Amino acid sequence: MSHVSHTYTDSDFMIFFARDIDFTFIRRVKVSYPFQSEEREFTLTKENQFKILVAGNNYDKNQPFVYDLQFQTANGNYIKKEIEATLAINFIYNPFTPGCAQFLPMGLTGKNPPVKEIQLDYYHEEKGPGWTLTGESRQVKLNLENAACTVNYPVVDPREAVVVYEGAIIRSDGRIKTIQKTNSNQGIIPLGIDVDWNSLEISAERVEWQTFKKVNVFLYTKDDKGAETNMGLLSFSANSGPRYWGYLNFGSPTDYYWRSAYYIEDYLDPCKTPEKEDYSQVLLLPQQPS
Repeated sequence: MSHVSHTYTDSDFMIFFARDIDFTFIRRVKVSYPFQSEEREFTLTKENQFKILVAGNNYDKNQPFVYDLQFQTANGNYIKKEIEATLAINFIYNPFTPGCAQFLPMGLTGKNPPVKEIQLDYYHEEKGPGWTLTGESRQVKLNLENAACTVNYPVVDPREAVVVYEGAIIRSDGRIKTIQKTNSNQGIIPLGIDVDWNSLEISAERVEWQTFKKVNVFLYTKDDKGAETNMGLLSFSANSGPRYWGYLNFGSPTDYYWRSAYYIEDYLDPCKTPEKEDYSQVLLLPQQPS
């Protein structure tokens, strides 16, 4: 990692202050950094929301101060690495924003509704390099009297967060349709007898990030005439976790297609891959375009 010139050299101390952090969800924030060939760390909590470091005792003011953050929550730990302090006073902000999704049951209403009840187990999940946040598993029964379910959850990056769900659709005639375990990053999640959400996880962990700066992936399905439908564009960098893409499927499962562009520099022409057809639920991007 390249470092800019630090500007705190005239100060004999540095202060780290937890600002606007909800210590109900975030239990503590651990700050770690190297000093004199060893790992140093301190923790910020609801009771102790700031830390003063003294030059010479806690850090070398003539060297760049690079630190990692670990936000420890009931859902797991979110890690943010290689932050450079350039000021004597450093504010640590809440990295989480509200996320929301709603299950939309279909077939519960009407004169002769085909669906009696939809039973679900669900939780939210978000992954990044070296960290995973997993929410508490919950259950819900959707029926005519309770036809709505909203999932609220904290999220760092909406592109990397999903609601994971599975369950069963109880038909009015007693037959049961199983809902297989599915990931969805959509705000509205439809559920019904003849409607399925096909979800795909795309990972760029195998990409040679020493060579490439960015990878764009274009995903789509095709209709009976070969026209591209359900199109989605995802962008990855070295610090990206898995991304998610999906589409509604009416009837039998449908294969999807994808092509990608690998950028050595942001503004140079990328190296492109040809169209590829796939059906797996996890797509691992190759090290290099081929």
